[in-house]
Amino acid sequence: ATHSLQVMFNGGASKDGINHMDATGALTFFETKIAGSALGSAEVLGLADEGNPDNYFEICLKLTSLQLQSAQSGGMTVKTPCDTACNSALYGPKGMCAEANSACTATP
Repeated sequence: ATHSLQVMFNGGASKDGINHMDATGALTFFETKIAGSALGSAEVLGLADEGNPDNYFEICLKLTSLQLQSAQSGGMTVKTPCDTACNSALYGPKGMCAEANSACTATP
């Protein structure tokens, strides 16, 4: 990895309110873009510190100098897709009581 991007949640987040994400969850739970272009598995290597029940997720990235320049000029965004059909919704500490409790407020 050349860089890490820290994503913070208020109160934490997990796959179901109980079980933490594993290192391979970066592409499932986060959409990372540079200047509007999505990063794929070549750039998004995984998650670090994923087993720590805190508010932070570290997305491990492998970026080129050109991608860094694009991020500086065009911006970098991270979004949670929160699609329950694809198992990409994130939940707060209370779990999956109702979809409204999702950390991303996804609705079916």
